[in-house]
Amino acid sequence: MRAGRLLAALVAVAAAAALVAQTGRARDRIGASKRLRVVETVSSRMEALGQAPPGIVAGNFRLLREAQRLDPSRVEPLIALAGQHMLTHQYALAVEIYRQALAFEPRAEIYYDLSQAYVGAGEPQKAREALAQAVALDPDLAGKAPRGAKPAKPRGRPARQGS
Repeated sequence: MRAGRLLAALVAVAAAAALVAQTGRARDRIGASKRLRVVETVSSRMEALGQAPPGIVAGNFRLLREAQRLDPSRVEPLIALAGQHMLTHQYALAVEIYRQALAFEPRAEIYYDLSQAYVGAGEPQKAREALAQAVALDPDLAGKAPRGAKPAKPRGRPARQGS
């Protein structure tokens, strides 16, 4: 009987600890999401105005580093960080960060953004390769090639009509 109570108490303590950890994790994820939303809003305004004031960009970088620290399981802070480098014409840094994001989670949109960064960095061949990867994952992106990167040509035979 005594062993049963001890086991029940240990299980209750473990469950309470897990609940506390999950609550902290949820708080961190919400905090990361809030920071991402702020950066997205500010970045949209900067892009619309065609300006990237250094103080605001520095604040965005700080918020994105915090978001990444709070929720390292998400790729979005990396994508947003690379986007900030694109806004400030730091294409080589954007390429590096998009490649990190792809290693984390290969998605068509990230390959597409990487192709744009390669165009900005003056690497059209790499831009075409990244675009080909994007199109392989999402054929709808073929019509949205950034300047300097041609759409990937389809491989294989075209489908027959009426079959």
